[in-house]
Amino acid sequence: GVHLWHGHRLDWPAQQPWQMALIEGEVRIDGHTVPSATRLAPGAVLDTGDGRARLRAARIGEVVVGEHSRFRIVATGGGRHRTELQRGRLWARVWAPPGAFGVSTPAGEEFDLGCEFVLDAREDGSGALSVRSGWVQVDNRWREVLVPQGARVEFGIGGRPGTPVDLGASDDFRAALRALDAQADDALPDADAVRALVAASRPQDAITLLSLLQARPQF
Repeated sequence: GVHLWHGHRLDWPAQQPWQMALIEGEVRIDGHTVPSATRLAPGAVLDTGDGRARLRAARIGEVVVGEHSRFRIVATGGGRHRTELQRGRLWARVWAPPGAFGVSTPAGEEFDLGCEFVLDAREDGSGALSVRSGWVQVDNRWREVLVPQGARVEFGIGGRPGTPVDLGASDDFRAALRALDAQADDALPDADAVRALVAASRPQDAITLLSLLQARPQF
């Protein structure tokens, strides 16, 4: 019975709309104001304005699209669900195999690895990703980044990803990390920033140090 239930939850008819479970304020789909209960079809553009909307992501989870956001479902069905956040904020909680749910933003592609996360996106490619549980994989033209539970990564203009940082990191640690992330990838690390980073680090900051070493072996 558990096996059948699990298979049913992951199975979703190709291009079947998602149910909008809750709407707060006035939101629009393809420019038209929608009622409190409706569905979002693949390809249709959801604009939240001053409102927000909660969607059932097929049978694998839920998505909340925040205020002043533009969102659409690109493809859905057969255990593969792809969406696009053109701008704004999205919260997602997913119970599915790794890679089943993905979000495209101006910064690149974010793939859920079984987790809960918050994504902020701007049209110039900047934004941020915070992971509350599990992992999220970021792929873009710059590089691939894995962001674990309790960490955050920021994107600069054009989508260049910074280094994942623990949400509890100190201000000194974050300042030193931003100085290093601002350097070109092939540049020699700023010695003062490296010393400041190490001096302000805690055991919980190991993910940042390991990510730096992986992305920039010259450290």
